[in-house]
Amino acid sequence: MYALKPEHPKNRPFSLICNDISMASSMANIGPQSYRLLKKAWPGGYTFILRSSRQLPKRLKDKRENVGIRIPNEEITLAVIQHYGKPLAATTVPRGRNGEILQMGYQVFDEFGHALAMVIDVGNEL
Repeated sequence: MYALKPEHPKNRPFSLICNDISMASSMANIGPQSYRLLKKAWPGGYTFILRSSRQLPKRLKDKRENVGIRIPNEEITLAVIQHYGKPLAATTVPRGRNGEILQMGYQVFDEFGHALAMVIDVGNEL
């Protein structure tokens, strides 16, 4: 991902996308108050910055104190995470070579397909 986004600060880790709150709680400490808020907001487009769990550094070999976590409401993304049983690292799509904003899956593939294992275009229903 750093190859695709060389401007991304090395000291700012990518967010994680989980498929449910159980997976999220294995990555971050989620207390009762946070749980109630997260239950209302997820699944959806919100990324929350939470205190990392003790397990996170062991799993990611990363000693960060906080982690950004999101549970999307795109069925195919949730299915991919469910299949692999692990969260996915996530970032926004970088701009194209000419500085244009890439909004469609085919644009992302045309620009970065050489470095990606897969592109999932969930459409423009945001």
